[in-house]
Amino acid sequence: MITSALFGLGWTTGVENMRGMTGSFLTIRRCSILGALATASTVFAQSHVPIEGTQNVRLSASVEQAMAVDGLKDRMRCDAAHDIYIPANRGYSSAWGSVVEIMADGKKFRSFSLDDIPNLETGTVEDFEITELGGLYVLAREVRRYSDAQVPVEFGATYVLRFSPAGKLENQIKLNTDFGGAKPTGLAVLKGENFLVASYLYTSDKKVPIFVNIFSSDGSLKRKESISGEGTQASNSGSIGSMSVIQPMTVKSDGRIFVLRGSTRDPIYVYSGSGDLTRTIRLQATDLEFVSPRIAGNHLAVNREDPPHPSGSVLTEPDLAVFPIFDLDSGALVQQYEWRQRGELACYDGTTLTIMQQNSDGPAESYYSIIKAQPISDNRAYLPPPPTAAIKLEFRWIVSCTDYVLSVPLRNDEAARRYCLSVDSVADQGDIASASFFVDALEHSGLKLNFTPAGSAKLRKATTAANFGASLGVVIDGDLVLNLKVMGIIAEDAMISGARLNKDELLDWAARLNAEARKRALRSSTRLQLFSDGMQQMSFH
Repeated sequence: MITSALFGLGWTTGVENMRGMTGSFLTIRRCSILGALATASTVFAQSHVPIEGTQNVRLSASVEQAMAVDGLKDRMRCDAAHDIYIPANRGYSSAWGSVVEIMADGKKFRSFSLDDIPNLETGTVEDFEITELGGLYVLAREVRRYSDAQVPVEFGATYVLRFSPAGKLENQIKLNTDFGGAKPTGLAVLKGENFLVASYLYTSDKKVPIFVNIFSSDGSLKRKESISGEGTQASNSGSIGSMSVIQPMTVKSDGRIFVLRGSTRDPIYVYSGSGDLTRTIRLQATDLEFVSPRIAGNHLAVNREDPPHPSGSVLTEPDLAVFPIFDLDSGALVQQYEWRQRGELACYDGTTLTIMQQNSDGPAESYYSIIKAQPISDNRAYLPPPPTAAIKLEFRWIVSCTDYVLSVPLRNDEAARRYCLSVDSVADQGDIASASFFVDALEHSGLKLNFTPAGSAKLRKATTAANFGASLGVVIDGDLVLNLKVMGIIAEDAMISGARLNKDELLDWAARLNAEARKRALRSSTRLQLFSDGMQQMSFH
């Protein structure tokens, strides 16, 4: 038996034997799977909830330009109006020269810039906090020297700035302390306009001690606390995808200030609005690394940060984006949202995730979108068509869009992206001899398709090495329901499974495909009988 080498974008497909694939590819693929299992082993036992895009707002060209050259950041924040505030690079340097407020409609923006502020004309933003009226407090540092690669290498004074909602500088406060080798990275405004600043060191033995500094409203240092002793191991490996794994951050909610870094090796330190440590929270997930902490009520949402792929890795599908949800009373991991889309978590309100996404699948070379994503309900009703309804299934190539009006969404992900399909199908329901339902090793429901000899010949001819890596859409009853990547020759059968496939729907598809196959067999048998009867009649004359 030869099983198809299909890998899903948003779904995975079971593969028993991949004809035409090289041994080196299989080795890389197996390592990738093992690595993913090891990274997420602490959360697999929790509730896995797939999410889908429910709203897509594409950013205007002017907003994209204001975001500057380095794209998305994981240090975004949101206000009550769902405007998103994102640091923007200073030209082509790695320093952040401004904070850009992107209005919820994606069409307008406001910039809070350091460019005209004394001593900060070439400075960098370290953190910021949004005021109730839509203004901004900004933690900024003077940069005295950049490297040839435009990386800040020598720093001066550190300031807290207050901007009006219109983006006008209202106050500039110099923090009267020498942070020494420590780097300030987190800001929270306390009662009486005092300030909490979180800082850290990266030691020679790759540990990260964290400090909390409390300042008066005039910038004088009231006290400095070492809250993590000698520090904990910086990261699970020697490679990280974001400095937020190492750098301490602050999150404010209900008058409390949460000081944390993107690793469960350290607890979360909870401070009162006066700057007093009140408790610590230990998240119940071993060695989980994350970015973009967001708090809604008593729940903490984070974006799991997996280590970068080794150089030379072959990726057969987008990485699974995982958003664990923790209870802040117990630290327990209570839920895990998942999807196979790129992006950075910007907002979380308890029910909806707002994700900033950079995409290159549209008519333009690259564009940015704000995606609203919500859980797919386990109880979402599936209404099957009448039992006698014929099924229409097609395999069609996903192609570049020459006319974006003709593009179609991927079902259950209508807001995230759209695709264009080839005019001609590679194969259809007439090329399927039988279909059956199965459950894979990850307990995902799946559909097994056995092709007719003619169907196998079509697919074998279409999925030659020249088309390895191309995407093949599965269209059922006019809906694009799957987007699969071809990584080997498809022959006699294919097994397709994934967390987002509905068991009842799969059973219905299998039943209707088998009914179609029986009808064809009956028609063929009737034609054969008629031909035989005709031959017998001819023999009597």
